[in-house]
Amino acid sequence: MERTGSNSDSDGCDLDMWKRRRIIKDDGFGYYDSGIFLILTIIQVNGIDSLNSDLDNRIYKVESWVESGNRYTTPELYGVDPLWLHQFRIPFKNPRDCRSLYLEVIRTHPKSDPGTSTGEVLVGKLKIPLPRLSSPVEGAFRLTKLEGPGYKREGSITLTMELMEIDELFS
Repeated sequence: MERTGSNSDSDGCDLDMWKRRRIIKDDGFGYYDSGIFLILTIIQVNGIDSLNSDLDNRIYKVESWVESGNRYTTPELYGVDPLWLHQFRIPFKNPRDCRSLYLEVIRTHPKSDPGTSTGEVLVGKLKIPLPRLSSPVEGAFRLTKLEGPGYKREGSITLTMELMEIDELFS
């Protein structure tokens, strides 16, 4: 099965991504190689837990995704402000449908929190618009977490991200 990308801007997509019409092929596993990757580096998380005792023994990880069903997870780390410097190269199945990066900071194996079925606690989450092609974005972004009937801003995550075509990755 072959399809070609569209040059239409009617849905607000980045036209730079589609200046060259790219052929997208089914590789037999349901995966479409669009040639577009998100290069994401999770650097550090700061201020994610209120000052309680036993913070040094807490374990955290970050889950990120652009397309549902394709989550990318950092290794688990101990500490108050975990420092990962972990990079992902995230391929897109359907780049025209991808507008945002989703991130969740998760505390794993919590001993002081009420138990959950997964043994994990969501500490903070974030939704960031994807950058334009070959325009890197870097910074600290505020996290939100569910508290009572609403959401509370607490902590931040520092990261870099850039959309690149496969040609740029290997040049």
